[in-house]
Amino acid sequence: MKNNLKLKTLKLTTYLTVFVWITTGIITVGSIYLSFIGFFINLTVGILFILIGIYLGIKEKSLYELITKICNEEQSQLCQKVILGEIILIMISLLIGLGILIAVSSRVFVEGFAVFG
Repeated sequence: MKNNLKLKTLKLTTYLTVFVWITTGIITVGSIYLSFIGFFINLTVGILFILIGIYLGIKEKSLYELITKICNEEQSQLCQKVILGEIILIMISLLIGLGILIAVSSRVFVEGFAVFG
C-alpha cells in the first residue's frame, strides 16, 4: 500500500489544504495591523482558521499511518474506498479553504481593510 497513487494524492492534497487554511488564518490575524476596530473577531477567526488547518493535517496524518499499517492486498477494495472518500472530503475542504483565502486576500491586499471590521 505504500506506493499507492491514491495515498500519494491524499498526502499531497492534505499538505495543500493545511497550507491554505493556515495561510488564511495568518492573513486574517495579520489584518489586525490595518485596523484595530475588529481586533477580537479577526484574532478569533484567524486562530480558528489555523486550528482547522492543524486539525485536518493531524487527522489525515493519523489516517495515512493507519491505512499504511493495516491495509494489505486482501482488504484493498475497502481500503481504496476509504482512501477515495478521504480524497473527496479533503478536496472539498481545499475548495472551501481556497474560496475563503481568495476572499480574505482580496479584502486585505486589494481593498486594504481588515478582514472583519
